[in-house]
Amino acid sequence: MSVEVAAIDGKAYRIKGSQGLSNSVMVGIATDKIVLESEPNTLPEQAQKVTIPCEVVGQFYPAKDRDWFTFNAQAGDVYWIEVISQRMGLPTDPNFVVQQVTTDTEGKQQIKLVASVDQAMPPIGIMAECDTRHDDPIFKLEVVADATYRILLRDAYSDFRNDPRNVYRMTIRRAKPDFRLVAVPDGTQAALLLRKGGSAAIRVVAIKQDGFEEPITVTATGIPAGVTCPSVVIGPGRDSATLVLTA
Repeated sequence: MSVEVAAIDGKAYRIKGSQGLSNSVMVGIATDKIVLESEPNTLPEQAQKVTIPCEVVGQFYPAKDRDWFTFNAQAGDVYWIEVISQRMGLPTDPNFVVQQVTTDTEGKQQIKLVASVDQAMPPIGIMAECDTRHDDPIFKLEVVADATYRILLRDAYSDFRNDPRNVYRMTIRRAKPDFRLVAVPDGTQAALLLRKGGSAAIRVVAIKQDGFEEPITVTATGIPAGVTCPSVVIGPGRDSATLVLTA
């Protein structure tokens, strides 16, 4: 599982039955109004109207599925469009296109390509114990003019698959700068071992959201007597720091 899953708020849920507990299912936590995808929306003229901010929940189904959505936005607004699918443990590779739709003085519709997004933000760590690579796309939409916008969302593999289990969440939210921290022993996948007179390092990775760039002070608390660990700061432009425990 990718460490990037740490940036998704959720809760593990199990159903209790007569034969015990079911397998764990990740239940995500939405921060805006939930909208269910409604078919037919496979063509631009069938685009589903949504009011933003919101979170759309839908399926890459049936095979060759294309989902269009449309919304209005005003000049000066800033939104983040993020898709969550592969990070839910699904074999998907989402991508989306954003278009600006306006009408000229003759009443003709004008379509302008704003962005074609196929990749996530650059990974902040590629190593065995902290790999943040994933294929869920994210895009910062800076609205320059009052207009209608359209999103075409699809899965790169949907032409060859017909599986209703391949679902997605697409959030269109106002900027909510935030961060999550992941701490892993530096240089090993094993548990941290600290001997008397020795030291051990813990790499702390900051998974930042929506352009967060404030300093993050990381402090170790609740450590045993005789062990020291100076605080560290993950400053702007950085995504990690190292805590050093000394006995």
